[in-house]
Amino acid sequence: MEQKTIPLSYVNKKGNIEVFAINIDNRTTQSFPDRLLSHQDSISAETSSQGVRDNYGSTSGQESAKVRAARLSSVTHGSSILSFHDINYEVDVKKSACGKKVKKQILKDVNGIFRPGMNAILGPTGSGKSSLLDVLAGRKDPKGLTGTILLDGAPLPDNFKCLVGYVVQDDVVMGTLTIRENFEFSATLRLPSNIKKHERKERIDQVIYELGLTEVADSKVGTEFIRGVSGGERKRCNIGMELIISPPVLFLDEPTTGLDASTANAVMLLLKRLADRGRNIIFSIHQPRYSIYRLFDSLMLLSHGDVAYHGKACEALDYFASVGYICEEHNNPPDFFLDVINGDSTAVSSTQAAEANGTVGNSNQTEKKTSASGAAEDAIVTVEESSRSLRDLFRNSKWHTSVQSELKPIIDAHKQFSNNVRIKRTKIEYNTSFFTQLLTVSKRCIKNISRNPHVSIMQFVVIAIFALIVGGVYFQINKSKESGIQNRAGAFFFIIMNQVFGNMSAVELFIKERAIFM
Repeated sequence: MEQKTIPLSYVNKKGNIEVFAINIDNRTTQSFPDRLLSHQDSISAETSSQGVRDNYGSTSGQESAKVRAARLSSVTHGSSILSFHDINYEVDVKKSACGKKVKKQILKDVNGIFRPGMNAILGPTGSGKSSLLDVLAGRKDPKGLTGTILLDGAPLPDNFKCLVGYVVQDDVVMGTLTIRENFEFSATLRLPSNIKKHERKERIDQVIYELGLTEVADSKVGTEFIRGVSGGERKRCNIGMELIISPPVLFLDEPTTGLDASTANAVMLLLKRLADRGRNIIFSIHQPRYSIYRLFDSLMLLSHGDVAYHGKACEALDYFASVGYICEEHNNPPDFFLDVINGDSTAVSSTQAAEANGTVGNSNQTEKKTSASGAAEDAIVTVEESSRSLRDLFRNSKWHTSVQSELKPIIDAHKQFSNNVRIKRTKIEYNTSFFTQLLTVSKRCIKNISRNPHVSIMQFVVIAIFALIVGGVYFQINKSKESGIQNRAGAFFFIIMNQVFGNMSAVELFIKERAIFM
């Protein structure tokens, strides 16, 4: 019987990746992507309450919703490791309206690994952090994209975005529905069809408890005309829409956008609790405060598509100090990182140099010449080092060597396996049929119209007024063949044109709220 060698990777107790090989025969051989499909089946096992009993012998169906959700939330989720190797992404852009398209490289040889925990992608505007997040989540067009992305050492299946959770920057919840109803909509469409109704309800209760939304679960999210929940609760509702499927990896694009400092900190603390339960959370963030920064487990800094740093967040300051960029006391580390990337790190040093020359500061205060000259020397060193490439500095550091030592066994095992065995990329299909999707979306649309009657009432009023005008114009029209047919044709023309152009406004609304309705 033919034997095949399959390399496997796993995370040991110390959090390091180890790769080993096993020999199995053809009857038990499974391609790597099949392990990803088993994740959806585990959702049913996780949420099922059949046969589960408490210490008193009662089934979980007799538990209260809060107790049941607390019990289910205590389960530690399986860990998934996402690694990416030599990612390059370029797009076609036009310099002018009639000019030729030119290639613009967004990501350049990006390598990294994200383990279960809080994994932050930080960088200034235009650095490529949102593009990298979309690439890892399988939401970018493969045209112009090269590189390898592996989940637990296995290639990603087709339609990978159906397997993971992705929380976009803007809200994707229906404001006229309650938080529970929004979760029910997501559960109906995204959970496997073999999950029963009471099991979906348990899953929804679990997510509500995990997100701390028990008190406002039956409150409407809110719109411009309807008073709803707070901004932080609204953001947690967006996160819950993705947590319904228990994704192996949860992506978030700017989760603190539009929130005040206190609310943003509360949302990030919530994500930290989810990460502590074994979830792999990857998010892009622009400029967090220190209380949020210290929650990060892993940090990746991007500068114009290049990796300026990747490693433990707690070691980022040590790395920059080793290459000559020293963060001054009481300065926020994320602000310092962005200053270095933007080339503004000399601001403080330049001020010190100015103080050394006596051009800045209070005239009543005097500086010692020795300290002034020392500040000037520091300024000169910092200016010289700021001209060096951040990418080259990182690639010559021990932190880059450490990352490569973790990535090399994974990509080597993948290449060895792909050379010996043909890997079939399994496509992740939608969990529900087209009819179920149409029925669910239609029900939600009817609820939205019934709870927001202002638009519908105005439409009826406009139609009634138009009917009176057309009826008045064509009232008691001539019944002769010559003019009567022409008058009736004109009436039908105005009625049809009114219906056509009156509904054209829905096209703009659909494009604007496409993320909500789809």
